[in-house]
Amino acid sequence: DTMFYLLENIGKREKGKWQPITYINMAAACLLYSLKKPLKGFDMEVALCKTMCEAAKRGLIKHIIQISTSEVYGGGNQLTLQSPCLPRTTYAAAKLASDGLVNAYRQLYNIKASIIRPFNTYGPRQENAIIPATIKRILDGKKPIINGDGNQIRDYTYISDMAIQIVDYIDEGRTDDCIMASGHGYTVKEVIERVMKQIEYTGDIEYNNDRIGDVECLVSQQKHDNLVSIEIGINETIRWWRSDESSYLRS
Repeated sequence: DTMFYLLENIGKREKGKWQPITYINMAAACLLYSLKKPLKGFDMEVALCKTMCEAAKRGLIKHIIQISTSEVYGGGNQLTLQSPCLPRTTYAAAKLASDGLVNAYRQLYNIKASIIRPFNTYGPRQENAIIPATIKRILDGKKPIINGDGNQIRDYTYISDMAIQIVDYIDEGRTDDCIMASGHGYTVKEVIERVMKQIEYTGDIEYNNDRIGDVECLVSQQKHDNLVSIEIGINETIRWWRSDESSYLRS
Protein backbone atom coordinates (compact mmCIF):
# COMPACT_ATOMS: atom_id res chain seq x y z
CA ASP A 1 0.00 0.00 0.00
CA THR A 2 0.98 3.67 -0.16
CA MET A 3 2.31 3.83 3.40
CA PHE A 4 4.68 0.91 2.94
CA TYR A 5 5.73 2.09 -0.54
CA LEU A 6 6.82 5.43 0.94
CA LEU A 7 8.60 3.81 3.87
CA GLU A 8 10.44 1.30 1.67
CA ASN A 9 11.55 3.91 -0.86
CA ILE A 10 12.70 6.36 1.80
CA GLY A 11 14.66 3.48 3.33
CA LYS A 12 16.36 2.72 -0.01
CA ARG A 13 17.11 6.38 -0.69
CA GLU A 14 18.64 6.96 2.72
CA LYS A 15 20.49 3.62 2.92
CA GLY A 16 24.04 4.25 4.06
CA LYS A 17 23.12 7.63 5.57
CA TRP A 18 21.03 6.41 8.49
CA GLN A 19 18.91 3.51 9.59
CA PRO A 20 16.45 3.58 12.46
CA ILE A 21 17.56 1.09 15.12
CA THR A 22 14.36 1.19 17.14
CA TYR A 23 10.91 2.16 15.86
CA ILE A 24 8.38 3.03 18.56
CA ASN A 25 4.82 2.77 17.29
CA MET A 26 2.65 5.16 19.30
CA ALA A 27 0.34 5.98 16.41
CA ALA A 28 -3.38 5.32 16.91
CA ALA A 29 -6.76 6.92 16.48
CA CYS A 30 -7.70 8.20 19.93
CA LEU A 31 -10.42 6.57 22.02
CA LEU A 32 -12.97 9.33 21.40
CA TYR A 33 -12.40 9.12 17.63
CA SER A 34 -12.85 5.35 17.71
CA LEU A 35 -16.15 5.72 19.56
CA LYS A 36 -17.43 7.97 16.77
CA LYS A 37 -15.87 6.05 13.85
CA PRO A 38 -15.17 2.56 15.18
CA LEU A 39 -14.28 0.74 11.95
CA LYS A 40 -12.16 3.54 10.52
CA GLY A 41 -10.25 3.86 13.78
CA PHE A 42 -9.70 0.11 13.90
CA ASP A 43 -8.44 -0.06 10.31
CA MET A 44 -6.05 2.88 10.82
CA GLU A 45 -4.41 1.31 13.86
CA VAL A 46 -3.92 -2.13 12.32
CA ALA A 47 -2.71 -0.70 8.97
CA LEU A 48 0.01 1.32 10.71
CA CYS A 49 1.13 -1.71 12.69
CA LYS A 50 1.15 -3.88 9.56
CA THR A 51 3.45 -1.40 7.80
CA MET A 52 5.82 -1.36 10.79
CA CYS A 53 5.95 -5.17 10.94
CA GLU A 54 6.63 -5.48 7.21
CA ALA A 55 9.42 -2.90 7.44
CA ALA A 56 11.05 -4.92 10.23
CA LYS A 57 10.63 -8.14 8.26
CA ARG A 58 12.45 -6.57 5.29
CA GLY A 59 15.30 -5.31 7.46
CA LEU A 60 14.45 -1.61 7.36
CA ILE A 61 14.06 -1.51 11.16
CA LYS A 62 16.11 -3.47 13.70
CA HIS A 63 13.73 -3.37 16.66
CA ILE A 64 10.05 -2.44 16.81
CA ILE A 65 8.24 -1.48 19.99
CA GLN A 66 4.48 -1.63 19.86
CA ILE A 67 2.91 0.79 22.35
CA SER A 68 -0.30 -0.94 23.33
CA THR A 69 -2.75 0.10 26.09
CA SER A 70 -4.19 -1.08 29.38
CA GLU A 71 -7.59 -0.84 27.70
CA VAL A 72 -6.99 -4.27 26.12
CA TYR A 73 -7.76 -5.85 29.51
CA GLY A 74 -11.26 -4.44 29.65
CA GLY A 75 -10.94 -3.77 33.39
CA GLY A 76 -9.54 -5.22 36.58
CA ASN A 77 -7.31 -4.59 39.59
CA GLN A 78 -3.75 -5.88 40.07
CA LEU A 79 -3.40 -6.42 36.32
CA THR A 80 -0.37 -8.23 34.87
CA LEU A 81 0.75 -9.24 31.38
CA GLN A 82 -0.89 -12.60 31.99
CA SER A 83 -4.30 -11.09 32.83
CA PRO A 84 -7.01 -12.02 30.30
CA CYS A 85 -7.66 -9.48 27.55
CA LEU A 86 -11.33 -8.59 27.05
CA PRO A 87 -11.42 -5.28 25.11
CA ARG A 88 -14.63 -3.29 25.38
CA THR A 89 -14.05 -0.72 22.64
CA THR A 90 -12.83 -0.90 19.06
CA TYR A 91 -9.87 1.23 20.16
CA ALA A 92 -8.82 -1.50 22.59
CA ALA A 93 -9.68 -4.24 20.10
CA ALA A 94 -7.46 -2.58 17.47
CA LYS A 95 -4.58 -2.34 19.94
CA LEU A 96 -4.99 -6.02 20.86
CA ALA A 97 -5.12 -6.99 17.17
CA SER A 98 -1.91 -5.03 16.60
CA ASP A 99 -0.27 -6.73 19.58
CA GLY A 100 -1.21 -10.07 18.04
CA LEU A 101 0.22 -9.02 14.68
CA VAL A 102 3.53 -8.03 16.27
CA ASN A 103 3.68 -11.33 18.14
CA ALA A 104 2.90 -13.29 14.96
CA TYR A 105 5.65 -11.54 12.99
CA ARG A 106 8.28 -12.16 15.65
CA GLN A 107 7.29 -15.84 15.83
CA LEU A 108 7.14 -16.34 12.05
CA TYR A 109 10.00 -14.13 10.87
CA ASN A 110 12.17 -13.85 13.99
CA ILE A 111 12.03 -10.04 14.02
CA LYS A 112 13.10 -8.20 17.16
CA ALA A 113 9.86 -6.85 18.59
CA SER A 114 8.38 -5.84 21.94
CA ILE A 115 4.96 -4.90 23.28
CA ILE A 116 4.61 -2.27 26.02
CA ARG A 117 1.26 -1.66 27.69
CA PRO A 118 1.13 1.75 29.39
CA PHE A 119 -1.71 2.69 31.68
CA ASN A 120 -3.20 6.21 31.79
CA THR A 121 -0.47 8.68 30.81
CA TYR A 122 -1.15 12.39 31.34
CA GLY A 123 0.63 15.73 31.17
CA PRO A 124 1.16 18.81 28.96
CA ARG A 125 0.03 18.72 25.31
CA GLN A 126 -2.58 16.04 25.93
CA GLU A 127 -6.04 17.07 24.79
CA ASN A 128 -8.98 14.69 25.24
CA ALA A 129 -8.34 12.67 28.42
CA ILE A 130 -10.00 13.40 31.75
CA ILE A 131 -7.26 15.58 33.28
CA PRO A 132 -6.68 18.00 30.36
CA ALA A 133 -10.41 18.08 29.52
CA THR A 134 -11.22 19.07 33.11
CA ILE A 135 -8.50 21.74 33.24
CA LYS A 136 -9.61 23.23 29.91
CA ARG A 137 -13.28 23.36 30.90
CA ILE A 138 -12.58 25.09 34.20
CA LEU A 139 -10.21 27.62 32.60
CA ASP A 140 -12.88 28.28 29.98
CA GLY A 141 -15.44 29.03 32.70
CA LYS A 142 -17.36 25.75 32.34
CA LYS A 143 -18.25 23.03 34.83
CA PRO A 144 -16.03 19.93 34.91
CA ILE A 145 -17.82 16.79 33.68
CA ILE A 146 -17.93 13.31 35.20
CA ASN A 147 -19.35 10.47 33.13
CA GLY A 148 -21.06 8.03 35.49
CA ASP A 149 -20.63 8.22 39.26
CA GLY A 150 -16.91 9.10 39.21
CA ASN A 151 -15.91 5.97 41.13
CA GLN A 152 -14.08 4.47 38.15
CA ILE A 153 -10.48 3.78 39.20
CA ARG A 154 -7.49 4.48 36.97
CA ASP A 155 -3.70 4.14 37.21
CA TYR A 156 -2.03 7.47 36.23
CA THR A 157 1.58 8.07 35.15
CA TYR A 158 2.99 11.51 34.35
CA ILE A 159 4.39 11.85 30.82
CA SER A 160 8.02 12.43 31.85
CA ASP A 161 7.99 9.25 33.93
CA MET A 162 6.54 7.29 31.01
CA ALA A 163 9.18 8.69 28.65
CA ILE A 164 11.98 7.82 31.08
CA GLN A 165 10.67 4.27 31.48
CA ILE A 166 10.60 3.76 27.70
CA VAL A 167 14.10 5.24 27.19
CA ASP A 168 15.50 3.11 30.03
CA TYR A 169 13.85 0.06 28.49
CA ILE A 170 15.64 0.72 25.18
CA ASP A 171 18.99 1.64 26.77
CA GLU A 172 18.94 -1.59 28.80
CA GLY A 173 18.56 -3.57 25.58
CA ARG A 174 15.33 -5.17 26.74
CA THR A 175 12.98 -6.99 24.38
CA ASP A 176 10.54 -8.48 26.90
CA ASP A 177 6.89 -7.45 26.82
CA CYS A 178 5.96 -5.34 29.82
CA ILE A 179 3.46 -3.10 31.57
CA MET A 180 4.38 0.51 32.38
CA ALA A 181 2.32 2.09 35.14
CA SER A 182 2.47 3.57 38.63
CA GLY A 183 0.46 0.81 40.32
CA HIS A 184 -1.50 3.44 42.28
CA GLY A 185 -5.21 3.81 41.62
CA TYR A 186 -7.32 6.98 41.92
CA THR A 187 -11.01 7.43 41.25
CA VAL A 188 -12.02 9.81 38.48
CA LYS A 189 -13.78 11.94 41.09
CA GLU A 190 -10.61 12.15 43.22
CA VAL A 191 -8.58 13.29 40.22
CA ILE A 192 -11.12 15.92 39.21
CA GLU A 193 -11.32 17.21 42.79
CA ARG A 194 -7.53 17.54 42.85
CA VAL A 195 -7.67 19.60 39.65
CA MET A 196 -10.46 21.76 41.11
CA LYS A 197 -8.48 22.35 44.30
CA GLN A 198 -5.31 23.43 42.49
CA ILE A 199 -7.20 25.80 40.17
CA GLU A 200 -9.25 27.03 43.19
CA TYR A 201 -12.51 26.19 41.43
CA THR A 202 -15.41 26.00 43.89
CA GLY A 203 -18.30 25.48 41.50
CA ASP A 204 -20.37 22.40 40.74
CA ILE A 205 -19.55 19.24 38.82
CA GLU A 206 -21.79 18.18 35.93
CA TYR A 207 -22.66 14.47 35.97
CA ASN A 208 -23.50 12.71 32.71
CA ASN A 209 -24.37 9.13 31.82
CA ASP A 210 -21.63 6.50 31.69
CA ARG A 211 -19.46 6.75 28.60
CA ILE A 212 -19.94 3.84 26.23
CA GLY A 213 -17.31 1.14 26.73
CA ASP A 214 -16.10 2.59 30.05
CA VAL A 215 -14.74 0.24 32.73
CA GLU A 216 -14.81 0.40 36.52
CA CYS A 217 -11.15 -0.29 37.26
CA LEU A 218 -7.79 -0.41 35.44
CA VAL A 219 -4.84 -0.66 37.85
CA SER A 220 -1.51 -2.41 37.42
CA GLN A 221 -0.04 -4.86 39.92
CA GLN A 222 3.39 -3.35 39.23
CA LYS A 223 4.12 -0.46 41.61
CA HIS A 224 6.60 2.43 41.30
CA ASP A 225 7.05 4.78 44.26
CA ASN A 226 9.74 7.12 42.88
CA LEU A 227 7.57 8.73 40.22
CA VAL A 228 6.16 12.25 39.90
CA SER A 229 3.27 12.48 42.36
CA ILE A 230 -0.19 13.06 40.96
CA GLU A 231 -0.32 16.43 42.78
CA ILE A 232 2.86 17.67 41.10
CA GLY A 233 1.86 16.15 37.76
CA ILE A 234 -1.53 17.88 37.80
CA ASN A 235 0.09 21.16 38.85
CA GLU A 236 2.57 20.97 35.95
CA THR A 237 -0.27 20.17 33.54
CA ILE A 238 -2.32 23.15 34.79
CA ARG A 239 0.73 25.41 34.47
CA TRP A 240 1.11 24.35 30.83
CA TRP A 241 -2.57 24.94 30.06
CA ARG A 242 -2.27 28.43 31.53
CA SER A 243 0.80 29.22 29.39
CA ASP A 244 0.93 30.53 25.84
CA GLU A 245 2.08 27.09 24.69
CA SER A 246 -1.48 25.76 24.99
CA SER A 247 -3.02 28.49 22.81
CA TYR A 248 -3.44 26.16 19.82
CA LEU A 249 -5.76 23.98 21.94
CA ARG A 250 -7.59 26.86 23.62
CA SER A 251 -8.90 28.59 20.49
